[in-house]
Amino acid sequence: MAQKAESESHPYLPSGPWEGFYLKHGKEQKMGCVLSFKDGVLSGGGIDGYGAFTWRGEYLLDTGKINMIKYYNGIPIVLYRGDCDENGIWGNWITHYGSEGFHIWPKDKSLVHSAAIERMMTINR
Repeated sequence: MAQKAESESHPYLPSGPWEGFYLKHGKEQKMGCVLSFKDGVLSGGGIDGYGAFTWRGEYLLDTGKINMIKYYNGIPIVLYRGDCDENGIWGNWITHYGSEGFHIWPKDKSLVHSAAIERMMTINR
């Protein structure tokens, strides 16, 4: 009997360290996290300018769509909706205060994210 993989095997969604940013008032705010992807469910945790947080969410490989919720102290604070591709995960974060862009990528992957920023600025117009 074949043993089931411990994490997602899709190259766009490697489990492990990720880094990136979210935009706040048009300025990049760095964040780092460790994400785990398995069977359409993502989880993990990290740190940003507000402090430590955890992630919970879901993804669909056939569409590349991802929905994640960022929790601070166990309280759901920010919804992240995005897409995954060879450049990582990018899209918009949403709270009752507003919405702006974000982009995260696997830490071991050297990426230039200027195209992602340009794409987010177009989406947010």
